[in-house]
Amino acid sequence: MSILKASILALGNIKSAYSGQVSSQNKEYRKIKNEVENLRVPTTRDDRENLSKDRNNAANSYRKAFDKASTCNG
Repeated sequence: MSILKASILALGNIKSAYSGQVSSQNKEYRKIKNEVENLRVPTTRDDRENLSKDRNNAANSYRKAFDKASTCNG
């Protein structure tokens, strides 16, 4: 009888999961849900700022390498 009950419960869980009704009592589920809800999606402005910082970092790196090469070669 317990096998039959377990099968019915499992099928019920699968049915509710496919229909989008998931129980939020599960600790792992709540943790993942909170992580997804708190994700920060970067905006176009953020992308531009990051690209500008990357460009400046690359330029500074090339400048340092060029200066180092110039001083080594005399």
